[in-house]
This record gives sequence, C-alpha cells and structure tokens, in this order.
Amino acid sequence: MRYISVLIGIFLWASPAGIAQHGAGGELEVPVDPDQKAPKMIPMRGEGVVLLCEAMQGPSADSLYIALVFYDTLLQEKWKRSVGYSKRLALTQYDYQTNQLFLVFQNAYRSTLQVTQIDLAGRVRNHVIGYLKHFKITDFTVLENNVYLVGELKGVSIAVVLNLQNDRMSPVPLALLSKHVEVKRVYPNKEFVNLVISVEQNKQKSIVVREIDKNGNRRNDYQIDPQPEYDLLDGRLSYLPDGERVVMGTYTLRKSDNTQGLYFSKFHNEELLFTEYFSFTSFKNFFGYLGEEKQAEVMEEMMRNEEKGKPLGLKYRLLLHDLIKQDDRYFMVGEAYYPTYRVVRKKNSFGRRHFPDKQTIFNGYRHTHAVVASIHESGQLRWDRSLKMQDIKLFKLKPQVNILPRDENVYLVYNMAGNIRQVQITSNDEVLLQEPMVLAAGFRNNPISYKSRGAEYWYGNHFLFSGFRKNVENATGKREDVFYINKVSF
Repeated sequence: MRYISVLIGIFLWASPAGIAQHGAGGELEVPVDPDQKAPKMIPMRGEGVVLLCEAMQGPSADSLYIALVFYDTLLQEKWKRSVGYSKRLALTQYDYQTNQLFLVFQNAYRSTLQVTQIDLAGRVRNHVIGYLKHFKITDFTVLENNVYLVGELKGVSIAVVLNLQNDRMSPVPLALLSKHVEVKRVYPNKEFVNLVISVEQNKQKSIVVREIDKNGNRRNDYQIDPQPEYDLLDGRLSYLPDGERVVMGTYTLRKSDNTQGLYFSKFHNEELLFTEYFSFTSFKNFFGYLGEEKQAEVMEEMMRNEEKGKPLGLKYRLLLHDLIKQDDRYFMVGEAYYPTYRVVRKKNSFGRRHFPDKQTIFNGYRHTHAVVASIHESGQLRWDRSLKMQDIKLFKLKPQVNILPRDENVYLVYNMAGNIRQVQITSNDEVLLQEPMVLAAGFRNNPISYKSRGAEYWYGNHFLFSGFRKNVENATGKREDVFYINKVSF
C-alpha cells in the first residue's frame, strides 16, 4: 500500500483560469482563500481528476465564471480552463461520463438552461437553450450524445432528453398505468439509462425501473408491486450474468414515512421470479454501530412494539450499491443515512422577525453506518454486518464506501476519522477488519489538524481522500490552510 499526498488550494484568483500553486514533483501546495467556496473534486476515472471552484465575478456585471484545473493520474497539472455563465443561473449538477465532464447550470424560475461539456483535452462547448420554465432539475446522466434530466415541473415529475448534436429537447416516455408517478433518479447502465420511478395506484406505491435506450426510447420495465401492507420507496437494478436481474430497495409500512427494511426482487430477463422482504429488525447486526447502552434501548423498544403487534419503523434510508455475485451468493452494501432539517424564522421587509412564522428547510443528509449482507441466490439472508462510519453530513448523496472485488474476496474501503478502513470478506464468508491505514499526520513534518471530506473511488486500485488541513508551512515559512488530496493505492 502506498500513497501520494497532494496539497491543493485556492489562491487569489487574479485571472479567469488562474490557480496559483507551488511545490514540485507530486506535491502541490496553495493556500485556501477563506472568501472562496471549497473546491469540488471530480474524479475522471483512469484519466485524471478535476478541481472545480465556482461562482466568481465574470468580465461583466451580469456574468460569473468557474475555474477548473485538470490533473493526470500522477497528479501533474495538464490544463486550466474557465467556464462563464449568466448570474441568473447556478451550477446545480455535474458529473463525468463518456470521457467528458458535464456541468448543468439552471434556475427553476428562468426558461434558460446551460449544459457545458469539457473533454479530456480541455475543449469547452456550451449549450445554452430555452427550456421549460419552473422545471427544477434534481438529477441527470449522459448516454452518448444525450443528456437525460429528471425533476419536477409545477408539482409534476417529468424526464426530458437533450440531444447535444442539435440542442433539441424532447420528453422521455413515462406513460404508466397510473398518473401519479415520481422519478426518483436516473443513472447509466452500459447501453441503457435507468429511470427509477415510484408509481402510486390505489393508494399504494410500487417501483418501476425503466430502461431507456440511447435514442430516448423505452426498452424494458422491471416492476415490483409490494405486499398489501407495504409501500416501496426506491430501487436499484443490478445486471448479473446469464440474464439475471435484481432490483433491491427499501420499503415502508403503508401511510408511514419510516423505513421498515429491504426488498429483494429477482428477475430472469424481464420476468419477475420472486420478491423477498428483510426487516431491519431481523438483521442480527443492523444496530451494531451503536454503543451498548443505545443498542439496548433500541432492542427494548423493539420488544415492546413486538408485544403490541407493532413493528419498529426507522427513519433510515439506504444508499445502495450494485450487487456483487459470487457463486451462489450476492453481496449487498447499503449506506444508512437520514435527512436533517433546521427551522428558520421569517423576517419582514424591515428585518424584523415575524412570530410565530417559521420555515423548516432541508439541512443535509447524515450518514451513520454501512450495512453489509450476504443473500443466497434463492433469496434467503445468510448473514449481515454493521460498519460504523464517520458521522458525516452531505447535501448531495454520494457513496462513502468503495467496493473492490479481488479474486475470491471482496474489499470495502472507506474513510473513518481521517484513517483508511479496509474490510475483507473472504470466500468462506469471514468478515475481517484490517488494521487502519493512518494518513500522513503532517506535511514536511509540520503538525497538522485536518477535516476529512471522505473517500472516492478513482480507478483500478486507487482511491482519493480529500479534506482540509490547517497550519501547513509553505516555502516562505508562513503557515496556511490548504485543501488536500491523498491518492491511496491498495
């Protein structure tokens, strides 16, 4: 195991493309400007990584720009670019797909959309088009020359596809048996784009995963209808060998906001074979991340509810990974989280508070732990484990656990309080917690305190860990705060 430590920061942005930096070889070091937002790190698989800094004043009063710096896999700078956009828009989505970086700028109250594509050579192409006013984009993905956007238009869930060759936008078919549909998310899967759709019929919620081809046409539907007492909340379709398809997601009791457990639906091609339900309370180690005292309280509450014939509903959601199949077993990894909110009080035009007027607003997702389970191909739960994670809050859901199959073993790698945790699952179903790898506690032997932002899979056996370090001594002897990236290889 080895690591390359790269310290990167934001200097005073004197020019549209300028990130000042100093250092040599594999080391970059630039002070963080406290007046600028933290940079965003966008891994670009085996090509490199981009750092993005947003919302700086452009050349005109009504324009802004973002600056991007691209580094190769040796973390050597290759190019810098700037992307301008109207001050009336905001960068709301970004992703790396099909060897290009895509940025989406929008304003739900404006009828203008900007999609920017940047290729590996740094060539920038902007698509500024008129589109549906009041369309609030919640997710997007790219397949070849098409950008698929999903969101809400005046309370109605819709999906559209933008053709980047002619800048034309058209609707994605959502015609189902019910008018009450909600597109949960969209993601690519080889030659298709998958739409995860919640369908309400007779006051009960089902899940449909719809495959859309590169031309925006509907291909196949994988529909799961729940048992009478349940509603399905979400789902993820995994493609497995020999025509096997599995949709896993979470379910709840009807008319309840609390998650009850997981469902496992197995298909052969498009034919549904069976669906199994696993209540979180039936997992032996679901609450293993809690301390003994808190775990005892939860178990007591479960027993009281069981005596009353009332199951324990949980506020957890699970961010599910693709299933991994080995022989006659499936490995499931889900990251438990829950949404948090805060209350703000409204003010009048004179800045005075109106009581009791107040507003509850979203305040990020809190990650708590990961659940690892082995499921037999016939649908029986074999075992489960709970992995305590760093208590981290994010405003955009993003996997924190990285899965690395190797030979007959599966490795889970994640960040825990600045250390790299590695869990090995053997072919004999042994779950081995490896000794944590402690990241460099200093740079040039300086004492450093740091705040981690988590880990992201990069390419091959490489991961990127990022965050902030304080009290770093630069070449002039001055101490500064920096944004850091650690490239870790296993």
